[in-house]
Amino acid sequence: MKSPAIALIALLLLTSICSASEINVTVKGDFDREIVTILDAEGGPVMYMKSFDIPTLTKYADTCALCYDPDTLSTITITVNDVTFYDNDSISPLTQEVAYVDFKANFPDDYSHSVFVTLSEGSGTLKIVCKGNDVNLTRMDAKVYERKLSTPKIKLKPDELDTFSVEDEISVKNPSGLAVSDVVAELEYPYSANNAPVDNVRLGSIPSGGKNDTVVKYQKKNPYVVKKSETMINNTTRKIELEVYSYEDLKAILDYPIANATNITLKVNGKDVDFRVDGGKIESYVPLVKGKNKIEIVHTLPTVSVAAPVKVVEAEKKSIIEQIVDFFVNLFRYLFGGGGG
Repeated sequence: MKSPAIALIALLLLTSICSASEINVTVKGDFDREIVTILDAEGGPVMYMKSFDIPTLTKYADTCALCYDPDTLSTITITVNDVTFYDNDSISPLTQEVAYVDFKANFPDDYSHSVFVTLSEGSGTLKIVCKGNDVNLTRMDAKVYERKLSTPKIKLKPDELDTFSVEDEISVKNPSGLAVSDVVAELEYPYSANNAPVDNVRLGSIPSGGKNDTVVKYQKKNPYVVKKSETMINNTTRKIELEVYSYEDLKAILDYPIANATNITLKVNGKDVDFRVDGGKIESYVPLVKGKNKIEIVHTLPTVSVAAPVKVVEAEKKSIIEQIVDFFVNLFRYLFGGGGG
């Protein structure tokens, strides 16, 4: 008999994993960044450089732009992300002109922006504004770590337990250069979920480089037997085949009744699996894939010994002899006793 794998269950319950079988997280929230700089070239040309990144693709921001508003006639060069938008161009306050670069229109799929400004003459105010209200924070690093609170078990009969419990730890990190606020993690549960206790969780504010965590507990559906068949390979060997459906890749307990059997083998999807026999049941912690699985149990049937009914035969023999003796006794009495008893 093969050695049991049941002892591994307690350890496996504590194993963190991350895959499509966990909650999918979409992070939304607010950010607001305004950088204001006064530029004055009265004493000679001045240069300004600034690099920053935002917590979402630029196209999702409500506003993301640069504006230079001159106080006096100015000559300016503005380059953003190595693209030159103004090249020694004159901007006059008399005509209410401004130098304006819309990052959303020009860099919709970027997170990072590098600004280089040279003011050759004049003075004015340079303002960079990036804002978003309840926008999809695509830059957020959201991870889900799942821990099983109970063990999945293959459901053999309709009245057996339908679910097992899990706990998903959701960790959201902000790697961008801007703080975010009113952060909400919107949750999409996996196909294997049996319930959805909350649609979203609030994570508050997350500073640049910071992270917030939360935990969601819910239940998942146990794998179950779709079809069962039994065939005799020969006079003493039986094969049991179970078709099992699983909602996701996982390991689950197989607890199958198989009394007084010997020479047992267990295969799951064509591969040998460790097991033990206890109390007339075969027990194993079997690996299943999402979808249909084939479990095959082959075993030798118990032999039934049939004892010859010796005592019954002897009793029957005795009964016949007694009948013969009684016949002759009665005949003797009839012949010599004057007419029978």
